[in-house]
Amino acid sequence: MAGLSMEEIFRSSYDSASGSLKTSAVGGAYVITAPIAGATVIIAPTTTLQIVNPAGTLATLTVTLPSTGLFDGKIVTISFQQIISALTLNGGTIVNPVTVTTAGQTIGYMYRTTGTTWYRVQ
Repeated sequence: MAGLSMEEIFRSSYDSASGSLKTSAVGGAYVITAPIAGATVIIAPTTTLQIVNPAGTLATLTVTLPSTGLFDGKIVTISFQQIISALTLNGGTIVNPVTVTTAGQTIGYMYRTTGTTWYRVQ
């Protein structure tokens, strides 16, 4: 990592508005959120790992994948720590969208700029 300062390699901040810890390092960022039922989790273009950690099972949740500021082949991984009974994914065309999750389930999508399409890869 010659030429980069430690600050450039690793940055942390807490977003009090969303209650998210955002930490970025070379290669991407992760975000931890604790949504409530009916909420929408919006994933930023710089996020590579989204951890969804609600207090318990959620009846409904919407996750919006980024649709601008992305490169072809970008992969976003989403880890669900609780059951989501009705999950809605949006943010372009979602191929093979997950609609229900189990506690501990992880899913991943790869972005293709042609058609603003997310393909499930995990």
